Amino acid sequence: MKPFLRVTVVGAGLSGLTSAIGLQRSGHKVTILEKASELKEIGAGINISPNATKVFREWGLLEQLEKICIKPVLAEMHSWSSGQPLSATELHPAFEIEYSTPYLVAHRADFQKFLADEARKLGVSIRLGCAVEKIDIPLSTIVLGNGELITSDLILGADGERSIVRSNLDGNWNLMKDSGYDVYRFTVPRSRVLENPDLLPLIEPYSIRMWVGPGAHMILYPLGTHDALNVVFTRQHDPERPMIIYPQPLTIEEIQSDFKGWDPRLHKIMEMAPHSGKRTMLYADECTRWTHETGHLALIGDAAHAAFPYMAQGAAMGIEDAGVLGTLLEYIRDLRDLPKLLRTYERIRKPRALEVRRRSEALKDVYTLPDGPQQEKRDRALLHEKPRGEWANFLSDPVMRPYIYGYDVVCMTRKAILLSEDE
Repeated sequence: MKPFLRVTVVGAGLSGLTSAIGLQRSGHKVTILEKASELKEIGAGINISPNATKVFREWGLLEQLEKICIKPVLAEMHSWSSGQPLSATELHPAFEIEYSTPYLVAHRADFQKFLADEARKLGVSIRLGCAVEKIDIPLSTIVLGNGELITSDLILGADGERSIVRSNLDGNWNLMKDSGYDVYRFTVPRSRVLENPDLLPLIEPYSIRMWVGPGAHMILYPLGTHDALNVVFTRQHDPERPMIIYPQPLTIEEIQSDFKGWDPRLHKIMEMAPHSGKRTMLYADECTRWTHETGHLALIGDAAHAAFPYMAQGAAMGIEDAGVLGTLLEYIRDLRDLPKLLRTYERIRKPRALEVRRRSEALKDVYTLPDGPQQEKRDRALLHEKPRGEWANFLSDPVMRPYIYGYDVVCMTRKAILLSEDE
């Protein structure tokens, strides 16, 4: 009879909750520690692409998930100033037909609640207001801020880019760097946008739209089933300016000034924003290792492999992590198997997650080319040429598209287990 593991997940974000579901389903006892006093996701929108929805299909949760999501019909890339469409990709039903599960978009708060409800239903304990003070990896213990000591068989760090768990593993605690870009976010009521005939083509049918321009890019898409549109800009900032760690409130006039000359339709949408803010887009260096040799600790999600947002794969990569861990730990027969199983986890996940990170960073430069010959060459290719590898529109890239969306992480993990057993 296999042992059940006592697993402590640090962080109740999307990766932490999904991994808790996977591990609890595999027969283990999971407790989540979240330092916040309430579950609250940063940001508004989330893309759940077919490589991630495959995991929920495996767990019998896809039909429930679809109830809080929409299936965007189209993804389209536009020129920054004229708004001219440069490239379009059909998402629904094309992706569902090609990759067997759909491309979904949800509100982050809805998705987090969906995951938390399912985790609790399975018996996961979610403890709020629990700040981790110290971790002893060899003893597999966590000390909370109030002095409470928690012992488990496995500690999972799902506490994001500034991970205290990661700091205990490789020392890179809080070494966040300035990407050179700011992120601007706001939401607008979809019903108000529908009242303007000039804007109707941007949101009907449900679509994901992107504008690419000098030193900046912008994305617009519906927030799941809500009467809201998510608007996100990234923009290069003065290299001498101090980092903005927490969102800085902005007036509509300030945003319009920062994006002067952009598509007039975007300025109409800006005028509908009730409030907005910006912060520095930070990043961390590549994590040197994801697991500890004792088998007592592993990193998942952004704590292990945070990527730039240009491929909308941050959450999906964390969901893939959860799919691997949940599947691998179905096969544990003895606590002494943990180190080997975690090495297998890292071997399966690291090359893929880091390739997505590399490609996402490369797209940052492709999307934000300054006006000039390179930008003109990119736009001509998008308009007139057949997609090929390293394509500016990654959704139509004939190499990257199947690599990302055709991947079945649970199937790949089971194959890896069979190969390991044959060794």
